[in-house]
Parts: sequence; structure tokens; C-alpha cells
Amino acid sequence: MYIPQFLTKVHGYSAIFSGIGLLPMMLIFSIVSYISGSLYERLGAKAIVSAGTVCMCVGMFMLSHLTEHTTYPSLVSGLMILGAGVGLFYSTITTIAIMVVALSRASLAGAIFYMCQIAGGAIGLGMNTIIVTMAPNLPSGIDRAFTVNAYLALAGLVVCLLFVNGKDVEVDYTEEGIM
Repeated sequence: MYIPQFLTKVHGYSAIFSGIGLLPMMLIFSIVSYISGSLYERLGAKAIVSAGTVCMCVGMFMLSHLTEHTTYPSLVSGLMILGAGVGLFYSTITTIAIMVVALSRASLAGAIFYMCQIAGGAIGLGMNTIIVTMAPNLPSGIDRAFTVNAYLALAGLVVCLLFVNGKDVEVDYTEEGIM
């Protein structure tokens, strides 16, 4: 949300070109999301989620050094690394969320997971907005918000390393396991 605002308000990009500025992140996100399923089968959940959180942390730190002189090309690598992290992380935790329950509960688990994801996004957006608006100017506010997000991703890595199982989840799909 804040990169397009930065490009519009600080560099004078039009709304369309500011939105297009997110394409490197979105393209990498979609490609990595697509291949993360096969990576999950080969490497397991812990490795993929850990790699995703590391990429999100690094991408956020790279994007957190904004000033009014920061150019768009200098943002592209951070956007791409962030996109890779989001692609690895979200597709894998979604898979985990629906695979740890019986088949008859998979749609409920997916719905609950999605609801928590939306609620978390709203809380995160509110937190970031507070950080950005309390800063003396937009670039320093975005810098502060992205730095906080990078540290939160680092905390997420610690949680992942401590609590995500690295082995494949086995679900009992027999009739006894479904009921």
C-alpha cells in the first residue's frame, strides 16, 4: 500500500504507474506461489516457511531505507525478494492449515485460516498506518513501518523454527479419520 503512495506523493507518478510499480513483486509472488507446492513436497513445511520469512524480512529491510531521493529502480530488488517471501510463506501455511485436519474439516480449516489472515491484515494495516502518520514525512514513516515489519518477520522466523514441524503432515483419510 505504501510503495504506490510513495511513488505518487514523493515522485509524482500517476496512480496507474504507481500501481504498475508493484508488478515486479506481484510477478515473483505468483511464480513462487506456483512452484512452492513442489518445493513443499521435496523440502517440507519448515524449510519453505523459514525461507519465506527470511525473504520477507530481507525484502522489508531493503525497502525500509526510503528517503525522498530514493528512486524506483532501487526499490525493485527489495520488492522482488519480498514477493518471493510472500509466495513461499502464504501458500505453504495455507497448505499446512488445511492438511492438519481430517478431510471433512479441510474447508472449515481453510475458512478459519482465511478469516484470521484477513483480520491480521487489517490489524497490520492499522498498525502501519499509525506508524506512517506519526512520522514527520511520508518517506520516514514508510521507513519506520517497514523496519517494524522486518523485525516482525524476524520474530515470525523464530516462531517458525520453534513450532513448525519439518516433516510431512500425514492425514488419516480413512472413514474413521473423516468422521
